[in-house]
Amino acid sequence: MENVVNVDEAHNAQLKDKIHLRGLALMFHEPEGRMENDRMENDVKVLTALELPPNLQRLTIRGHEGNTIYPNLPTLGQLPFLEVLDIGGLDNVKKVGDEFLGIEDSKNKKDYGIIFPNLKSLRFLWMRNWEEWIGMGGTGEEEEENDNGIVTNPITMPRLQSLTIEGCHRLKSLPNYLLTAPLLKKLVIYRSRLLQERYQRGTGENWHKISHISNIMLDGKVVQIDGEPQFYSKTSNQQNEFGSEISDKDDVGAGSAECVVDERVEVDNDEGPEICDADR
Repeated sequence: MENVVNVDEAHNAQLKDKIHLRGLALMFHEPEGRMENDRMENDVKVLTALELPPNLQRLTIRGHEGNTIYPNLPTLGQLPFLEVLDIGGLDNVKKVGDEFLGIEDSKNKKDYGIIFPNLKSLRFLWMRNWEEWIGMGGTGEEEEENDNGIVTNPITMPRLQSLTIEGCHRLKSLPNYLLTAPLLKKLVIYRSRLLQERYQRGTGENWHKISHISNIMLDGKVVQIDGEPQFYSKTSNQQNEFGSEISDKDDVGAGSAECVVDERVEVDNDEGPEICDADR
């Protein structure tokens, strides 16, 4: 494990050369005496300087103060072996768009290869100011088509199986490229009131957009298992179906004191992001 406080140390970490690194957690702690604007600037610089290792399979990002998820996102979306992405406690993020996929405005979308080619599990936790998740067509509900009505967007997350949104109270909708992922079989929306209302069975205006997903949990209640509607309280079998998708809020925020990558590591430093790695 390493402790990175500034840009020079981020460069010196040489993460891109750690070809045997499989799991990485970036945990940002609030340093004493640092102004919020200074911390935001430093967090963004450090994240931009960190170049992710090419064979990474699991990535966790917690608590940085930037207003975008990861400044160097083209690297993130093109990691060929990334299977698990877990992001939380990013209180300054209000909107997520094409930058999450690593798509640049100056390039034609059809020129991109497969984005997040091996991603299987995606979780967003406790992002309290997040309001919009923009689809590739410029809105949360539409995808881009050419003049002939043919979708020209790149293939995105073709292996995604599990999606969890928790503690995102202001988020209004989910982009179509997520809900139409061909292998998506588990959706959990918890403590996210606007989403829960929008996708609720029977009353939600967009229930039809998620009804094909085999296993659905909304607000801690199992709505669907193996494509069959559920109208009763959770049983142990239902809990087993969803595993531990719902987190403990106290374990997610910027002040988290633990970092988990294959094993639990106690962190006793309150400056800079903690970089925890395994399988060197």
